Amino acid sequence: MNIRNVMGIDLTASEWKPTACAVLDSDGALAWLSKNTSDLSIIELAERYSPAVVAIDSPLGLPKGMRSLDENHDCESEREFKGRKCERDIRRRLGVSIFLTTKKSIIRDMIPRSIRLAEMIRGRGMEVIEVYPYASKRALFGDELPKNKKSAEARRYVVGRLKPLVSGLESAPDNLDDDLIDAIVAAYTARLYIQGDCVDFGIPEEGLIYTPKFDSARG
Repeated sequence: MNIRNVMGIDLTASEWKPTACAVLDSDGALAWLSKNTSDLSIIELAERYSPAVVAIDSPLGLPKGMRSLDENHDCESEREFKGRKCERDIRRRLGVSIFLTTKKSIIRDMIPRSIRLAEMIRGRGMEVIEVYPYASKRALFGDELPKNKKSAEARRYVVGRLKPLVSGLESAPDNLDDDLIDAIVAAYTARLYIQGDCVDFGIPEEGLIYTPKFDSARG
């Protein structure tokens, strides 16, 4: 199968805080790993590598009935539960925590940025999907993944298991930055998506979250 470059983005809420970006080439090798500040620099990176799919770790849609996350806006979710169906399904089916898309969410400021960035990337002919790296790690590496996902133990565990999957990581330190790890996992999820080795959660109207199938830890 001919698989083109893919890109993973671990987005931050503000352009003042660097965003981790990773690119895997057509062979699945790490071609780029860095932190970019502005949306423009992220777009320029995407244009340089022309990925077939860009995977963004951030909500790319709003709950049904909502048009804004501004607390002063009178729109309301049609849901009986908080957040989007994809987030509810991730919690219920995978048993993992995930931020909810609400007007009071801790990531409320990041969501408009991610939606805007996704539109800019799609406007350049690239497909964009939403991913959640922690769920991807659980799908790939199972219940042995350390519970404290921000711990040094978790970083060592994930990097050690990514090295056989992503060539070019062999010399990477086991304590690689959390954000860079998530960008690599996002890019690897995009590669599996192209191969048909992902499943989706949610409904298209609110945005789907893609994770690897639970047997997709392969090179």
